[in-house]
Amino acid sequence: MEMELKGQAKDNYSAFYDSHPPTRWEPVTSSRGVPQLPLPVLIPCVDSKADGRIYHHALDPLRIAELPVRQLNPHELLRADSPLWQEHLQDVVKLVGAIESDKGVAKVIHEQLAEASNEQERQAQQHPWSYAAALLNSGLFHSTTQLVVWWRDRARKLEIGIYCPNVRAAAHALVLGRGTKLTLQVGCCQHCGREFLQDAWHPHRHCTDKCRNAAAVAAFRKRSATRTKRGKKGRKR
Repeated sequence: MEMELKGQAKDNYSAFYDSHPPTRWEPVTSSRGVPQLPLPVLIPCVDSKADGRIYHHALDPLRIAELPVRQLNPHELLRADSPLWQEHLQDVVKLVGAIESDKGVAKVIHEQLAEASNEQERQAQQHPWSYAAALLNSGLFHSTTQLVVWWRDRARKLEIGIYCPNVRAAAHALVLGRGTKLTLQVGCCQHCGREFLQDAWHPHRHCTDKCRNAAAVAAFRKRSATRTKRGKKGRKR
């Protein structure tokens, strides 16, 4: 009897979302989209760089211990020497950005699941928000990410935060805690064509200083060549 009720509840749940497809991404207090978490994302650090600390019980001996933590700045994820897992983060940011703007969702999902099974792509295309949730959770599952009460040094008060033991988990949590707008977006370098993370408020055309300098040199040589051709044509006349 209990199994029948669970099965019926699941069918009702699926039927509701099938009959109420969202027209666009609804991040604020929406049960259909990625939940809004306007909370600071915290990572462990040395005491000299701490924004605050998490107090907790510890053993041997029994005491109240403290863990220095700092807030993760989104700009830390924009370095050129990005770790391997950042490609996964780029997929998350690209998908969430497409769903929020309601543009190119099907194309993004197809590109990301080109080597996956047809069933997985079918599920993702039918319910894009479930695929986004799966991507976000894959970055958070294998870590001790947790909701904590921490002491903010500057404000001198207790606050709620999301503690992440490493930058990878914190980066995925940051996508959830982005506020009302996605602070990161995926750009394509106009010189080498590589995709890279960038600040949504201050987008760049190149992924690194090396590519920017190379593009500037190439543009200078192109202008110089154009001037030379014009000069030759003028002398012929």
